[in-house]
Amino acid sequence: MKKLSIAMFTLFVVLSTATVARAVPPILREGTHGMWGAAAMGPLVGVRNAKFSSGGFTGEAEPPDQFGFFLTFGYHFSGNCNGPAVAIDLQPAFGDDATTFGIVPKFVWDIRIIPGLGLYLSPMAGLGYALYVPDCPSGADCDNWAGLTLQFGFEGKLIIGDRGMVFFRPMHLEFDIMHAPEPLDDFGTFVRYGLMFGGGAIF
Repeated sequence: MKKLSIAMFTLFVVLSTATVARAVPPILREGTHGMWGAAAMGPLVGVRNAKFSSGGFTGEAEPPDQFGFFLTFGYHFSGNCNGPAVAIDLQPAFGDDATTFGIVPKFVWDIRIIPGLGLYLSPMAGLGYALYVPDCPSGADCDNWAGLTLQFGFEGKLIIGDRGMVFFRPMHLEFDIMHAPEPLDDFGTFVRYGLMFGGGAIF
């Protein structure tokens, strides 16, 4: 009886999935191409900025609040839009009397929610290079900060017509370890949170 119940439940799940897959409009079906290019934009909010020197902790301030414009190019190992992928981000951001820029290789895993439907949940993580350039007044001597950025994110994306996509990234976290050269010779840790949205093409 138990085996019969399991078999009937399995059959129900299979039939239900097949019915949902057939009901998906062709324009919203899952993606069949492995590469993609995308652009994202949104606010980046400073959470914490701690500074250190050879003598230890020297102070704390907020990192810059900025607006970011991210460009991404990536490739799925599966050859379609599902599963693990590698990508690289170019991350310029502007505002709060500074310009920042990042080059961040990252790992992405696109998880298809419903078979046949091009809707995916995508956790991601990356490690790369970050540069902080303050808007320096004329004649002043300002130091640029450079270092490593560790990033985590999560987004939902929808494939459109097997050639385009739109997405919303409600979580983008940056943990930066930065260094300013001599004569300042200080280290800093920046933490920022972002909320991004965008779109792109798959091919």
